[in-house]
Amino acid sequence: MGFIHPLQTRPPFSDLRWVTANAECGVNLNAYYRGLVVGCDPSGRTYPYDYPPMTIWLSRFLHVKGSHSPLIGVTTGISLVFSWLAILKSQLGFNWRWCLISAAVLMAFPMLLALERGNIDNIIYLLVLLFAFLVSRPMSHGLSLLASRLLITLQAFLTVSLKIYPVFGIGCLLSQRDNLTVFPGRIQWHLVSTKILVLFGAAAAFWPILPYLRSIGKVTKEGGMNSHGLASLGYMNLRLIDAYGMETARILIKLLLAIKILALIAGFLISLKSELTPDRRYAHGCKTQSTQFLHICIIVMSSIWLGCYITTVSHDYRLIFLVPFLGFLASMSGSSMQPRFLKIWSGSLVLALLIVFLFPWLGVGYTEIGMRSLEIIEPLTEFVLIPLIAGTVFYYLLSNSWIIAWFKPTSTAHTFGAFGR
Repeated sequence: MGFIHPLQTRPPFSDLRWVTANAECGVNLNAYYRGLVVGCDPSGRTYPYDYPPMTIWLSRFLHVKGSHSPLIGVTTGISLVFSWLAILKSQLGFNWRWCLISAAVLMAFPMLLALERGNIDNIIYLLVLLFAFLVSRPMSHGLSLLASRLLITLQAFLTVSLKIYPVFGIGCLLSQRDNLTVFPGRIQWHLVSTKILVLFGAAAAFWPILPYLRSIGKVTKEGGMNSHGLASLGYMNLRLIDAYGMETARILIKLLLAIKILALIAGFLISLKSELTPDRRYAHGCKTQSTQFLHICIIVMSSIWLGCYITTVSHDYRLIFLVPFLGFLASMSGSSMQPRFLKIWSGSLVLALLIVFLFPWLGVGYTEIGMRSLEIIEPLTEFVLIPLIAGTVFYYLLSNSWIIAWFKPTSTAHTFGAFGR
């Protein structure tokens, strides 16, 4: 992706090289994560990065070297591109809508940023796809029951131990309703055992992380131009201090944070009004293995993004986890069998996501008109559009959880849990 000049990083795949270089040079991790020694990052970052040590341990176990970074980066990048195209096609079919949205995703700044940097999020994304595939497999096909359960446990362990935040996806998946009344006893045991093993794998992942937890994530606490999380106000704070002074800037920052929260609440309430729920995907047909796979992908990836959005500054490349949800919204907006208000709201959210994905290209070349447009659109995306999307994702995930089931029992006609087959 180095052919796109504004995204060039030196060296290429800089985030991936942090892992491979520190794995190859044999730096003592106990001393490194405590700040007692300097690492071997070719980009010159001397502090422990926000990756758990499992990334380096696994690289050393697999004998990965710094020279392998381009091969790993290109391979994962190609895999990501094909997965995006396949997921969108499975939801939209092969038509003009798929072509348009696929082109936008492939040109999107967050996606190219993720590919350019070779971030571990790329590997997490692929691991989640494999996890969803294993969980959605019917019991009577392929792998034996014991082998599939062990693989699912290992997947949950690896995904969380490599970067912690996938625990949001695991937790949300475990909270989804299962319609046990339509399954015989053997399937009910299968659902319960799967959840227990997933929980065990995710919990076990914290054992190698805990001694280093205080050192992980200390960098980029305030966010910057390439972050969009709820707490990402650091760069805006500096701008406001320069323009209006310290006291006024503090008031304005609190006001901007309040706008973010209000927009998030608005997204939740509008989605509640439109009934934008997972059940919409099955209201006019039965659940198959492929739709089950997509459902798990949407649940896990969307909750990973939402958890990071609420609790961290959430760098822009994390928006790759919204690709499956984008496909869902596009399919709802184009469906003739959905209510008119739902179609309008889904279409508006698709447009909002495309603006978020593509607006940074206004800054290419640093032209006067482009930079002025960027100054207008950037606050709109960060303080209105992205919180609206977050509120929608929050409602979507909550609508099929046990929390809602306690207050509002639903019909079993079209309700399927995340693990149901």
